[in-house]
Amino acid sequence: DRAGEIEDIILRSGFSILQKRKLHLSPEQCSDFYADQFGKMFFPSLTVFISSGPIIAMVLARHQAIAYWKELIGPTNSMKAKETHPDSLRAIFGTDDIRSEEH
Repeated sequence: DRAGEIEDIILRSGFSILQKRKLHLSPEQCSDFYADQFGKMFFPSLTVFISSGPIIAMVLARHQAIAYWKELIGPTNSMKAKETHPDSLRAIFGTDDIRSEEH
């Protein structure tokens, strides 16, 4: 399953998973979480996609975790990621600039 594959990649990349929980966010919760993106053209599609089914939220740890996480997930647009960062999570699992397995 994709969640297991992604978790394996995260662990092999030097991260520790401190906590994880499967949950289903409402559109309102997604809007709150992505409030910094409000007003951008993709915002409605993003909140619809993220709230369309269950997610697995994780608390990750690693030295310089944010920088390494950004590198691991790759560019936001998964089509661009496939060209420029083919080993990134978005290149491997993403289908467009909204639908990817990680945020």
